[in-house]
Amino acid sequence: MKKLLSVILTIVCVVSLFHVTSETVQAKTGDIRTYSKMDAYKDSIIFVKDYTDGSSKLCRFKTSKGKTTVLASGKTGISSFQVCSSTVYYSSYEKGDKAKTYSVSVTGKNRKKICDGKMEYVDSKYIVYEKQDGLNNKKYYHKEFKTGKVTLLARSTAYSYIKNIKNTLYFRKYDESTKKVELLSMKASDTKLKSVTSDKVDDGLIGCQGEISDIISLQGNVFYQYGTYQGSGGFWYGTLVKISSKGKKTVICKDMIEDSLFYDSTHIYYLNGMESTKNISYNAKTGKKTSYKVPLTENQRYDILGSRTYLLDTAVKNKVTVSRFASGTNKKNLRKNFIKITYKQNARYTYSAGIRKAGSYYLVYVQAIDYNDLNYGWRGNYIGTKWYVADSAGKVLGSL
Repeated sequence: MKKLLSVILTIVCVVSLFHVTSETVQAKTGDIRTYSKMDAYKDSIIFVKDYTDGSSKLCRFKTSKGKTTVLASGKTGISSFQVCSSTVYYSSYEKGDKAKTYSVSVTGKNRKKICDGKMEYVDSKYIVYEKQDGLNNKKYYHKEFKTGKVTLLARSTAYSYIKNIKNTLYFRKYDESTKKVELLSMKASDTKLKSVTSDKVDDGLIGCQGEISDIISLQGNVFYQYGTYQGSGGFWYGTLVKISSKGKKTVICKDMIEDSLFYDSTHIYYLNGMESTKNISYNAKTGKKTSYKVPLTENQRYDILGSRTYLLDTAVKNKVTVSRFASGTNKKNLRKNFIKITYKQNARYTYSAGIRKAGSYYLVYVQAIDYNDLNYGWRGNYIGTKWYVADSAGKVLGSL
């Protein structure tokens, strides 16, 4: 979980034995951003690598062999993918903003064109995709594979797809004239969007479009965040809302500063507004809120992944260690140094680290930024991100 006020880690990842530019590194090896999608398929990780010439490669890392193979390539980028059984569906932009969606087997064979447009959701029976022609002409379609029937779902840039939860698809619609953001849903088999609820964003926010950043289903209730991204840094200002199984709507928190929701089977974990050192554990069944703190040193930060929280520590030179403990606690049931990663350092760069999961595998990243290059301002010159794959026991299996 990205902590806005956490101290930036100062670890360094080996990129090359020599100092080279980020463009040279990414042109040769490709890059996987911290927000890039990754999925598990059996003993493999499916992911996309991007290159500085605008191209992308859809890849499969097989953990048993520690090797990566290319399943498909996109000359002007691959925008999304989804694994469905033994098939990977992916969308690639080929001419400007016009995308096409293809399917390919997990072995890289039998590539087929599925539709014109960018895939948002797909299963064995249906696909929902977006077609955009210019900035102001966006449409969402639903297609049934068996019959080939295509139905128009929405026709406006005001709509955007959020996510799928157990074959229920969620969309948001924003009305600039009323400053209202609307949550809509449909079953994957349906061909019509239905309104769930709507909320009004702050009238005083000029040029800030209302968004629904995340939505989850927990303990029979639906929880979602609405709000806006503000400032040059795109900081999130959101409100967390609960819709009960009976349709009752309750505001849980008005000062959300993280756009993603972190949760397990019973609780939601979030920061208490701008008090980034004070965390809240919200019991989705009882509605009780409990505050807790996780003391950190200047070389530590943590990510919440379900019922466990993972502490990343870079105090030891040339090493990243990952420990874990029970979420919502001050390091209860702590297991120290669960994952250990060793590499060389370069003092020029400043690095941040984090962890994600794909299936039973842990994915630890180290992101490098050069703040010494004044040509890039306060954001720094992005160098690249290195990913390491570990199994459920914490054993490092290789890097992507």
